[in-house]
Amino acid sequence: AEETGLIAALTDFVLQEGIGQIADWDRQGVSLNLAVNLSPRLVRELDFPDRLATLMREHGLEPSRLTLELTETAALEDPARTRDILTRLRVKEFGLSLDDFGTGYSSLTQLYRMPFSELKIDKSLGMELQHSREARTIARGLIDLAHNLGLTVCTEGVETSPALHSY
Repeated sequence: AEETGLIAALTDFVLQEGIGQIADWDRQGVSLNLAVNLSPRLVRELDFPDRLATLMREHGLEPSRLTLELTETAALEDPARTRDILTRLRVKEFGLSLDDFGTGYSSLTQLYRMPFSELKIDKSLGMELQHSREARTIARGLIDLAHNLGLTVCTEGVETSPALHSY
């Protein structure tokens, strides 16, 4: 979808369907939030935050119910413009997650230069927690750092109770 130029339309579709589903679940008494991977192309569109806020409002949902996940690579493509658009999203109270952190493009400066609300540690690290002292040490350090910056943390790949309790 990225290569063919359809990613923006696909992401818009996913957002519309997902937001509609949250509203349907709300009407059924089930309150869930939504996280959606965001295409780097949408982070270049200055009107995207307003369009998204309008969509949430049309469904009667608070923007804080939606977290947009953005990879570090996307955040680095045009840092000034990305920071501008991400700041607009945060001002509107959308959640922003720095996704796949630790996959080789990691820059700790992204954690304080961009207005993220969450750090999402890549599963390549999460899957090693139960078996690797080094992975646990890195995970603890990242979690402490993120918490000290006021971010929530999600670690992908933690799929067993021993892995969860290993750090």
